[in-house]
Amino acid sequence: MLGLPPSVSIYLCDAPVDMRCGFDGLAAIVRNTLGLDPLSGGLFLFLGRRRDRVKILFWDRDGYALYSKRLEKGRFPRPVVTRPVGDTAVSGHPVCMLAAYEMTLLLEGIDLAGAKKRKRFTL
Repeated sequence: MLGLPPSVSIYLCDAPVDMRCGFDGLAAIVRNTLGLDPLSGGLFLFLGRRRDRVKILFWDRDGYALYSKRLEKGRFPRPVVTRPVGDTAVSGHPVCMLAAYEMTLLLEGIDLAGAKKRKRFTL
């Protein structure tokens, strides 16, 4: 699995994406459809229409890197847009930010709809 620092930004595109897209196609979606910079150092998650495939695009200092996962059975849970980036994306589809643990749970197939994060520390 990917080892991520807690400061990395993770963006999830809520609209289904054609999983035949490669590096340049996904970077164009990030730039033109989502209105974000693919070279910003963030991770960009895309789910297919059937939600059995996911691709993660990120810039790795000297080029794009692409992580892809296909499920043999089942589907990735429908993402819950809790922290939208702006009002909506350029195309009208919401883009949300995920924490690293939320991305890990999503990739493991755990539904975030009923999950609740409890406070661990109070002042």
